[in-house]
Amino acid sequence: MWLALLSLLVASCGGGDADERLAEAEQRIEDLEEVLGRAPAIGAKVGDRSAPPSAETSSTTFIEPTGRPVSVFSLAVGDCWNEPGNPAFDETGEVVVVFAASCSEPHDLEVFQAVATTMSAYPGQVEMDAEADRLCTAEFEPAVGVAYDRSPLYINFLSPTALSWLDGDREITCSAGLFGEKTTGPLTDVRVGPEAGVVASMLRDECDSEKWTSCDLLYAISPLDTRDAEFGETCGDRILLGGAACVFEFGTGPPSSVALRSGCADGDFVACDLLWIYAEEGSADERYGASCGELLESEFFCVTEFGFGRDSGFGPGGDVSVFVLNVGDCFNDLEDPNATSALSVPVVDCSLPHDNEIYYEYSMDDATYPGDDNIFDVTSIGCLEEFGRFVGLDYLDSELDLFPITPSSESWAEGDRVVLCVLYAVDLSKLEGSMEGSRR
Repeated sequence: MWLALLSLLVASCGGGDADERLAEAEQRIEDLEEVLGRAPAIGAKVGDRSAPPSAETSSTTFIEPTGRPVSVFSLAVGDCWNEPGNPAFDETGEVVVVFAASCSEPHDLEVFQAVATTMSAYPGQVEMDAEADRLCTAEFEPAVGVAYDRSPLYINFLSPTALSWLDGDREITCSAGLFGEKTTGPLTDVRVGPEAGVVASMLRDECDSEKWTSCDLLYAISPLDTRDAEFGETCGDRILLGGAACVFEFGTGPPSSVALRSGCADGDFVACDLLWIYAEEGSADERYGASCGELLESEFFCVTEFGFGRDSGFGPGGDVSVFVLNVGDCFNDLEDPNATSALSVPVVDCSLPHDNEIYYEYSMDDATYPGDDNIFDVTSIGCLEEFGRFVGLDYLDSELDLFPITPSSESWAEGDRVVLCVLYAVDLSKLEGSMEGSRR
């Protein structure tokens, strides 16, 4: 096997540097031999790597990774590494060597946890990889500090093979990185999008109500093998898995690319994602949608990066039920300026211009409902106490004001006691970013 790999390396070299490249190849072979017979299989939640070309396809361009070659068995929590090039694989596609990198420099992956398999006997590679997927996903949030379905990161695992199991290998190495691009610094510094649970919940409701584009988008943004992914792929449990896009199964096809591009340009991030999903592969429309209307260089779903954005008719817009709002959410005013109650509000990402920010939450301990005429004043007192600590400036000196979102008499009867404290600009100008510590 090593002779074949050496042949591949030599064939990919050219010119006067052949001797130097041959020496490098021989060193790589020594690294590979170090862990011969103990080669964990690499797997990832997004995009499994295929087996390398054989010696007979020696014209294949050599993939030169960056970093110092190290055994996969030397990786520890906190280590950063780059994915291996072709010579790091044997003919089964199993990886034996990866390339260590400094976490302060651009790199593919960082090890966030190492866990022992719960299997008492080797179950086969498919079951072993499923075990690794499950364990690494469970360890993601405690290590990274955010739920996996809220993060733009993907999980990559190294799991025991049949041969390494015989040699006593029981460890699964869990790593994470940004799909399709390098990251710099620790995983905890990677920017997290808006509350994915709210996004998915609204798409599920839309899908259940036969909005087929929402079914397709729910499937696209959801982690594999989750209930949301299944619900979207089956068009709301209406077809078997593996069918065509829901807009073709039940609709007349996707919206026009012209309309989607226009909506995307206006800040409708649902339109951007749909443009990316439905556009011809490699087209300008696909690139425009993938970049969220040229806001991003990388390809992430816009609704998980920014929220729904402006509503131009392609998705649920930014309207979110008041019962799922949380501290840190931002939203715009209702279209009706005279409205005194609402079941939902147009949520937007706080990094975008917005009217309001939820800065505090508490539960009322009143024995009885204070009444519609009194509840605003009663709850405002609790909000006022936290205002100065959040903004960093006394309420009387601030250019911001507050109002509470309170239980109604109907929700009170159903056990609702939660009060959300909201701040906004006195002059009704748009806010940008969180007002925490702003001293405004």
